[in-house]
Amino acid sequence: MVSLIWVFLAIGIWLFLCDVLYDIIIESGPIGTGLLFLAAERVSACISSRSLVFLQEHRHGILLRTLTVRLLLCLTAGFLLWRLIEYVKFFLPLIPAGLWIFREKIGALLRWADGGAAWLEERGRASVGTGKAANGIRIGGEAPERTIQAERDLGYPLGNPPARQTGVQVAGCPTGLTPPVDGRQAATLRAELAEGLDLTGPTPLFFPSEQMERRTIPNGELERLVKEELALNDYLWIQPGKITEQYAQYLLYSANCVFELQWKKFVSSGNYYATIHFRHRKTTLDTVNMLGRTARFRHNKKISLARKGQSGVELAYVEQFISRVDSYFCLLGQVELEREEEQRPEEEQQKRVDYCTLHCDLIDAEAALEQEKAIQLSYRGIESTDQFNAEGGTYCFLLAEPSPQGGQELEGQGVVLCGLGEEPGENSRRTGTIVRYESQRPAVWVKLPQRRECTLDALPKEGTLFSRPNIGYAIQKSAFQTLAEDKAVNRSILDILLEGRYAPMGPVEQVARKGNPAQKRAVDLAVATKDFLLVQGPPGTGKTTIIIEMVRLFVDRGMRVLISSKNNLAVDNVLEKLVEKQVDCVRLTTDEEKIQVPVVREVWTNRKLLTMQRNVLRNSGRQRARLEEELTELAPQISALQDCAQSAGRYQELLEERRRLMGQRLWMKLLALFRSKRTKEWEQELEHTEERLAFARELLARYCVEHGMGSRDVDVGQLATDILRELADLQAKERTWRARLQLLSQWERELQNRCEELEDALFAQVKVIGATCISSETDRNFKKLEYDVAIVDESGQITLHDVIVPMAKARKVILIGDHLQLPPVSDSDLIRRMEEDERFQQEEGLDRYYSVSLFEELFERAPEANKVMLDTQFRMHSSIARYISDQFYHGTYQTGCLDEYRVLPLRGGEAPIRFLDTIGLPDKGETMAEGGEGVYNDCEARILVDETVKILKQLPYVVKDFDGSREFDVELNYRSVGIITPYKKQIGRIRKFLLPALARELCEGDKLHAQEILDRIDIATVDSFQGRDKEIIFYCFVRSSPQHGIGFESEVRRLNVTMTRAKRLLVMVGDSETLTQTRAKKPPFQGSRYPREYFSALLDYCRQNGVYQRLEVSHGKEE
Repeated sequence: MVSLIWVFLAIGIWLFLCDVLYDIIIESGPIGTGLLFLAAERVSACISSRSLVFLQEHRHGILLRTLTVRLLLCLTAGFLLWRLIEYVKFFLPLIPAGLWIFREKIGALLRWADGGAAWLEERGRASVGTGKAANGIRIGGEAPERTIQAERDLGYPLGNPPARQTGVQVAGCPTGLTPPVDGRQAATLRAELAEGLDLTGPTPLFFPSEQMERRTIPNGELERLVKEELALNDYLWIQPGKITEQYAQYLLYSANCVFELQWKKFVSSGNYYATIHFRHRKTTLDTVNMLGRTARFRHNKKISLARKGQSGVELAYVEQFISRVDSYFCLLGQVELEREEEQRPEEEQQKRVDYCTLHCDLIDAEAALEQEKAIQLSYRGIESTDQFNAEGGTYCFLLAEPSPQGGQELEGQGVVLCGLGEEPGENSRRTGTIVRYESQRPAVWVKLPQRRECTLDALPKEGTLFSRPNIGYAIQKSAFQTLAEDKAVNRSILDILLEGRYAPMGPVEQVARKGNPAQKRAVDLAVATKDFLLVQGPPGTGKTTIIIEMVRLFVDRGMRVLISSKNNLAVDNVLEKLVEKQVDCVRLTTDEEKIQVPVVREVWTNRKLLTMQRNVLRNSGRQRARLEEELTELAPQISALQDCAQSAGRYQELLEERRRLMGQRLWMKLLALFRSKRTKEWEQELEHTEERLAFARELLARYCVEHGMGSRDVDVGQLATDILRELADLQAKERTWRARLQLLSQWERELQNRCEELEDALFAQVKVIGATCISSETDRNFKKLEYDVAIVDESGQITLHDVIVPMAKARKVILIGDHLQLPPVSDSDLIRRMEEDERFQQEEGLDRYYSVSLFEELFERAPEANKVMLDTQFRMHSSIARYISDQFYHGTYQTGCLDEYRVLPLRGGEAPIRFLDTIGLPDKGETMAEGGEGVYNDCEARILVDETVKILKQLPYVVKDFDGSREFDVELNYRSVGIITPYKKQIGRIRKFLLPALARELCEGDKLHAQEILDRIDIATVDSFQGRDKEIIFYCFVRSSPQHGIGFESEVRRLNVTMTRAKRLLVMVGDSETLTQTRAKKPPFQGSRYPREYFSALLDYCRQNGVYQRLEVSHGKEE
């Protein structure tokens, strides 16, 4: 509007000036008029020659103003010629010259406006001829004739406007711009840019006339289609091919050299100019990388190319874009920089689909193998055992026949108990876990939860034990299918898994308030990262501490957080700390017994509010069924009483009629010969009356029996009254039941609405949810939730197929773990099955999907910005930690606690680390369990029991501790002691020897008291002890044989876990000969060595920094 007002005002001023000139011409005569006209012509020529310099220096409204000036010049010339026609006698000699000048200037104006069109029209032909072109700069070939003519008219080439200032001109760059490189480097750079974009390849175009249909245009068709589209539409969108990372770097490097000029050339080229609108996707990286340093754009805009003079074009937006950005230019007509996610090349997309399909097939194969191994054991009886506690009890099921699976395969299996003729799905509440198998009887010991359905009286005495169905496979497949369909919440997962491409790290602010520098950095990176962060947390470095701090920051920002892990204990440990910090959270699990921390059960019972509501609804359903059953039973009673009431009234009538008929019998006999037909009718009527009378008598007799009356005492009249009274009572009861049923229905509807409101409120309020990887998808109500952040603890033990479930549900994923501790447990049968399967013959390294965690796969190749290591431990004495640091963490594992707060002032605890060597004992050897299922070592078990009892006899004992801010007392008691062993069979042997030793040494022969002490001592395998710690740890290696085999102890990361469980004292028992001479292979982690090297280093370390004791035979005892 302002521009139009300016135009009309200018025209008015010019008309006024023309009138003034007219008066001057009249007064000055022919000579003065001729001189004045020549002066006006020179001014017009000067403006024409300097028009583009004007455009360069005054970009706002440049085309409109320039065209206005030229229009005014033409109007002026025409006005003067028209007014001077009246004075032909004065100007006849000048008319031919004036007409010639006017024609030439109009022609130059039209050629100037048409020069850009000629350039664009011939660009495709010139590009095909030379093979390459970049940024509108001609590289070889000849300029089109029309372009050359336009350049002659303008006085300089269209491809290179005159410089605004003096100076050195570099590779077509005006000297007004300061190039970052010299001329030769700029020329090289321009050539490299030309190499970066290939015009000869097919280019995807978007045409508005075809509803933005995406098409691939061959080279020969490009020029024709562009012309046709420009003739039909105001806008043309053109999408370039994939922009390589190298080219993106060129764009950044050359922003001030080439591209600012090219935008201005593009704007001023005459026939076409640009309006720039960018469209970004949050998950797209290329444009963010190129433009993130200079400008920010909205996500819903595009770059468009518009024809000059048509509506919908905002030239001011071009100027605004050029002023905000260093004018990136991406070929004439190819103006969009964004590489859209949905426009990935087909090969890349197919690669992603194939990857997800492969893993779906692997999951199917895994499920099929498990189905083949499914348990189905028939039992013929149940016996109670003495193993009961608050969590449940263990029962012995006597099997009808021996199990085809061995004890090693059965132990730990979840089962469903079914009676004869029942299916597993009908008894989901009767579930347990097999803890022991006795092959002699045969029998299995099953641990059952504390439930009413799982008591000895409630269990079916005969039935079948079925494997508990595993729903995890379907959940895992669903996660991969979601990724393949590009519907996952975190759409960058496959970029990371397949290409190792992470989103750029955002600004890292110092937001963590607590912790050491490494912990603070981990928290700061967790807040700053956009998609993925890996945190390596060696033992005792405070993984739970940083998780709590991360959760606090995320919740303060209104984000929903999922706390997940493979095992329940890891989830419960985090939630326990959150509960202590009064963070509102919910624990998801289908079975309350899986919650191993008592405090967390309170969090789980918060959600019981909904469960209780549903239970009430179920109870009301049962009550409804009883009401309807009562009404159903009342209906025949009421009907019978109604019949009785009618029968009682008819009874008297029937008796009278019977007397009358009996009296008529004599007359019937006399008249038999004369009235036989009538007599027959009377006989039939009498018969019918007798039948009805018998039925009435039966009803009355039944009523009299029910009410305790003799049949002779019946007063028929009173009986009818009583029946009617009882009938009225029953009808009143029926009305009452129906009213209650109606109220119950109304209450159920209100309660159902209330349940939905409570669920919605719970979803909206709770920001922290804890669940195992699979359980996060098993709960129907929480399955639909999406998370802003998923924090997965103990990730070093979790395979891709498990961790993919929470990863696909969250926009940001933080994996916290340590791949130098226990790896995932792999199934050798499964891996062998995969290798034999024809579907996977072409695949390599399938075993790594099951034996290597995703954390380990990613950590080694992730960029430094997306990973961090916690390097300071606060758990154990430095004498224990130093060996771990040297052997596993290359000396980067530091100790942050003072040793004075980790000493154990007890006999036998002077040195924090001790090794008791059985190399000289004759009975040191291991024993293979029956059936080859496990290994145990009685010699080491007895030694370990003796050492344990020596320490227990000195407890309880109070020691000092320090948490970084205050000193406090810690009481060492029986729960402060842990016993670890690699094999389950060894646990049984230790318990067998420890119970009588406790009774003898601590309990004066009281076995019941000894059993109570034994229950307080943690005795477990290494694998089940990860994530826990004790003040005192005892460990036996078990393996000792002439062959020097060490079994799965060759995975030396178990040694890392074992040693780092102890805070003050670590006592190890083993055969140094077997450990140091084993020929076991290197474990499969980066930087590993042969196991014998680790064990040799351990013995040397104990000799130098602890206690090494070689046990000898003396008087029949080990000394």
